[in-house]
Amino acid sequence: MAGVFSLLRWSVIRMVLGGRHLMREWQVGDGREEDAGRFVLSHATPGDIDAAIRAIDEYAYGRKFLINVGDEKGAILDAAVTRAAPRRALELGAYIGYSALRIARRLPPGGHLWSIELNAANAAIAR
Repeated sequence: MAGVFSLLRWSVIRMVLGGRHLMREWQVGDGREEDAGRFVLSHATPGDIDAAIRAIDEYAYGRKFLINVGDEKGAILDAAVTRAAPRRALELGAYIGYSALRIARRLPPGGHLWSIELNAANAAIAR
């Protein structure tokens, strides 16, 4: 039932109404991505990947809906990366960097992640 109510939040409705912009720019268009980036910078200790992930989750659950993997699917991603233990990983589409953070923290020592994002604003936020 809680899932139904989360769909009624204004941030979700705004995202649906701005669908055309979203498909063209890969941003909702209401500043939420930039706001999420600022939120992370002000709520996570620099260099603390876990704190950055928690801050993005807090923002997405408590402020505005984001189009990111989220903590439930993120745990599946974590397990897959841990199981595969790749030395190198390539991510296509960073959005605001959430999945890149999750992948990077599970890479073995010396591992490297390349993340490609076509939208310059999203790439800046992810960085």
